[in-house]
Amino acid sequence: MKSQLINPLRNYHFIPYNNSSSALKIAMKTLQSELTDLLKQEEESKKELLEIKV
Repeated sequence: MKSQLINPLRNYHFIPYNNSSSALKIAMKTLQSELTDLLKQEEESKKELLEIKV
């Protein structure tokens, strides 16, 4: 998972590098969505752990 967060542009080879602001916006959106997914997974894991303990 860490590699996905380290290099958010790895899937966006088509980005024109002379337009760095749009590349940055795409990178930020990608990071935001990946972080949101990670937070959701963390919440689900916590719920599963609580269910196992009970």
